[in-house]
Amino acid sequence: MTEWKLVGNFPNWEMVMPKNFTAFAETNVKEFKEALNRVSVTVDYKNRRVEFIFYPNKVVLKTESPETGNSIEEVNRAFQRLG
Repeated sequence: MTEWKLVGNFPNWEMVMPKNFTAFAETNVKEFKEALNRVSVTVDYKNRRVEFIFYPNKVVLKTESPETGNSIEEVNRAFQRLG
């Protein structure tokens, strides 16, 4: 089993994440991990940001950097509203 460790300066997650979730998404872990590895090649090391954009049947992983270029990957997912 592989362990992942996030390092770096991150914003206070309690200020970034919503207090109540109204939906959730499920995706294949292997497919998601492979897509994340591919887009992370072009991550801007100043900001180290990968953007996740959720659509009804997919999630898009996106990076943009003037130094290293742009990268976009799509991963299929299941989406469900809570309540």
